Amino acid sequence: MQDQAAENTWEGALTKSSDIRDYVHGIRDGYRAGRINRRQFAKGLGAVGLGLTAMPLGGQVARAASEDHPTCFMWAGSEMDGFWQPYVDEFGELPRFSLFADLEEAYAKLRGGFKPDVMMTCVSELVRWYDAGLLAPIDTERLSNWPDIIPALKDIDGTVRDGNRVFVPADWGETTVVFRTDLAPEYVDPVTHSWGILWDPKYKGKLSILDSLVDGVAVAALYGGIDPWTMDDADIEKVRALLTEQRELIKFYGQSGYDVDEALVAGELVAAATWTSSYYILKDKGLPVALMSPKEGALAWVCGLTIHAETELVDMAHEAIDAFIDPVGRAFEMTEWGYGSANLKSFDLIDAETLDYMGLPRDPGPYLESRSMQVDMMNKEKIALMFEEVKAGF
Repeated sequence: MQDQAAENTWEGALTKSSDIRDYVHGIRDGYRAGRINRRQFAKGLGAVGLGLTAMPLGGQVARAASEDHPTCFMWAGSEMDGFWQPYVDEFGELPRFSLFADLEEAYAKLRGGFKPDVMMTCVSELVRWYDAGLLAPIDTERLSNWPDIIPALKDIDGTVRDGNRVFVPADWGETTVVFRTDLAPEYVDPVTHSWGILWDPKYKGKLSILDSLVDGVAVAALYGGIDPWTMDDADIEKVRALLTEQRELIKFYGQSGYDVDEALVAGELVAAATWTSSYYILKDKGLPVALMSPKEGALAWVCGLTIHAETELVDMAHEAIDAFIDPVGRAFEMTEWGYGSANLKSFDLIDAETLDYMGLPRDPGPYLESRSMQVDMMNKEKIALMFEEVKAGF
């Protein structure tokens, strides 16, 4: 456990990290959560020689590229060269980029009139983006890598709208329980794996869930035997009761994988609902952690690319998407951040030992089919209001 005061800050901890994956994961999640500003983010990437290829959040591109190249509106960190080698090989330079810190911010900017060519989002946001008139059809015949996309990811609810594909999956991961095996040994046996650890009173003050509908409220729904995506008023009240009970037990609602990771490292948390990438990062730190497959069901998120409804660069937008889902770039993300690739061929590029270390299966199809895929929630506004009331103690 780190014991110097400087290492209690993001900068102190990161500058002392010898693991580039850990380093990038930390500054990226800290930036997404608003705990690291743009200057710190750029400085952090520069420290490991990655650099920033775009001015985040500003819509202006720092690396010169002609207007013939599409502007890709993506999570901060997605502009790293390792994701784009096929595009560079074909066109001699990277696409243009505008970066965002979270999907709420991205949606607000798009609704405000920003018109990039390619946009990154997650399946749980597609209904809202489509209904706002933001999404154009995608012709998968133009994507050489489309045949290699994992079948379980091709037809998730919401990815095809009015007969047109509007989303191409790029990466995925699981929202589940990561816990300290040395602090909760009674949960080590897979038979005991349950979301119920997050309601276990013996760990009061040492538990956490994510401050999110699809990653937080959905956990309570699954624990209560309720489908998170189709909740009616009665279901919402049942989930309210579970969240209210849990509120007295948790230390905090996680804002990012980074703050959860820090607390698990320090022993401030015994268990947390978080992303599988945290398991990978914490194992790299040598921490005794395990990943649960809760008996009530695990959650899977899927993110990927869309095309703006008003782009004038339709052909180049397809070229950018095809490059981003190339198996080599997707394998780069797997080893950098511990996320799963949507391209099945990426798994052939990573040895079995590394996949096992990351908690990823060689054949992800059955693994994904056994998870509850995050999609658009019914009654989202009611659920959001209920969650805010619970957090506020009402």
